[in-house]
Amino acid sequence: MLYALISSAFYAVQNIACKEYGRRFSSRARGLTLMLFFAMLVQCAAMAVVGGAAMIAALPMLLAAAFGGTFVLTFMCMTKAMAIGPLGVTTLIGNSSLVVTSCVGMAFWGEQMTWCKGIGTLLILFMLALSAMSSKGGQKGGAKWLALALLFLLGNVVLSVIQHEVTAIHGVSANAFNFWSSAFSALFCLLGLC
Repeated sequence: MLYALISSAFYAVQNIACKEYGRRFSSRARGLTLMLFFAMLVQCAAMAVVGGAAMIAALPMLLAAAFGGTFVLTFMCMTKAMAIGPLGVTTLIGNSSLVVTSCVGMAFWGEQMTWCKGIGTLLILFMLALSAMSSKGGQKGGAKWLALALLFLLGNVVLSVIQHEVTAIHGVSANAFNFWSSAFSALFCLLGLC
């Protein structure tokens, strides 16, 4: 429970930071890529400190590469969507990936619908509907914002599916996977800067 609270707090800080970055700095791809490159270097260092700089098998390494590339693209879409559209609705659309991931889990992994999942799904859909109907003040989106927000949603779904597949592989350390996926993210950012 403590980790869930800490994770939620950091997620809120990330969203606010992305919105402020988009408002204060150019949200062009080069600037975002450079910022993310340095963030991924810090992440790699943190994972190395806790023992994550260890070799993993070929399949988890391929999944780490896929995760790293998807993460970069998802982060870019999220930050640009938050820069040009409403923060709350953008975040809500991205978090709707939880609904899609739950459906994928039930369809392909034999997971069961629980009361908590059902209530959570209904609440997310209800909040999404309320946000879409709201027209009082605030920043409005447009076609570009909606496309970026939907790509943010799709990216989150793909990231969740990759994480699920990694947890199904016996003997893969979460720290090692995080280290390698961050390293691949940094590498993709570096290639994007060249």
